[in-house]
Amino acid sequence: MTWQKVVRNVKFIGRYLSYHNNTLRVIIPSFVGGFFLGANTNFKMPQCAVNLKRIITPVAVAMEKDENIKRNSFNFIADAVDIAAPSVVRIEVVGKHWNGQISSVGSGFFVTEDGIVLSNAHVVKNASLKGSPTVKVHLSTGETYNGVIIDVDPVSDLAAIKLVNEKQKKFPYLKLGGSVRAGEWVAALGSPLQLSNTVTAGIVSSLHRPGGELGLYNQDMGYIQTDAAINVGNSGGPLINLEGEVIGINCFTVQQAAGISFAIPANVVKEFLKEALNKDSSNTMKKKFYIGISMLSLSPDILLALQQRNPEFNSLKGGVLVARINSGSPSERSGLLIGDVILSINGKPVKSSRDVYNEVCRGANLVMQIQRKSQTLSINVSPEISSNL
Repeated sequence: MTWQKVVRNVKFIGRYLSYHNNTLRVIIPSFVGGFFLGANTNFKMPQCAVNLKRIITPVAVAMEKDENIKRNSFNFIADAVDIAAPSVVRIEVVGKHWNGQISSVGSGFFVTEDGIVLSNAHVVKNASLKGSPTVKVHLSTGETYNGVIIDVDPVSDLAAIKLVNEKQKKFPYLKLGGSVRAGEWVAALGSPLQLSNTVTAGIVSSLHRPGGELGLYNQDMGYIQTDAAINVGNSGGPLINLEGEVIGINCFTVQQAAGISFAIPANVVKEFLKEALNKDSSNTMKKKFYIGISMLSLSPDILLALQQRNPEFNSLKGGVLVARINSGSPSERSGLLIGDVILSINGKPVKSSRDVYNEVCRGANLVMQIQRKSQTLSINVSPEISSNL
């Protein structure tokens, strides 16, 4: 082979390398180096071969950079939890009708350094509103304080509790966040099944889910829907963003469909907190008829998810799923169960939870036709007037 051919080959290899990845940049130069080692050692390397060296990017350098990236740079959930976890508490309520025993449990978090805790109204429903310390608040440090309920709003399902803080201790508290987007990473903190300091993660599945679709008192509130796991005892805990800010308060989940949970948005929480800080422990509430359930309208997507998990509902065309039943409520006493699907009330077909809500507001006795697994049953439920919870 003439040296002119060698030069032409090297130029071709140079052009080839400029369009291919780093792996080829390593393999081909090894071949080229071997070629020149077998040639006349008195030969002076052409300029194009020098340029060839210049375009080579050693893989070892790239690998070294990758190795220098620390694992904690990817732990964005853990970083947010580090910020929020010290402010999260477990709440136990000793009901006056329960012989001093724990009647309900849930979660909460500090929003002021002097000991104001926010939670759900349904978490403290059995507690006294007269200033008696029937609430026990367990901190992440292992400390326990008595708490006094200073405000409750059953419509938005929010409650404010003030710790009996005789030593004027300052507590770590969380900031209430602002905007949130669908698809954003979030973490839910709380004490599911009384397992304190539990963290689950997911994304924001949907924003502004109308309360009317869920059968809740607050028809106008737009709830945050998330696939972060929320279980019994998570109620009242914070739903946080990656900055460790509270974007919502966990309130309930749909047990029959995986990955569907809801939180009260931060803008509603801010308004409640503002009012709560201006009130004393006395609380007046507007009377409402209630039956003590949370519901979920069976949209086509939700119905399909329900049928995939429960084949006995394959023939179901629609209705309203009972997602939660309050202890001691008219619905519980009537025999209604979580997972029942309400098909009609007083002979009128039920297509959404708003249909149920409208019938409850009338205050008359409700004759419900429900589907429970493969059975169709009739249940009588009598709405009651609630002056508290």
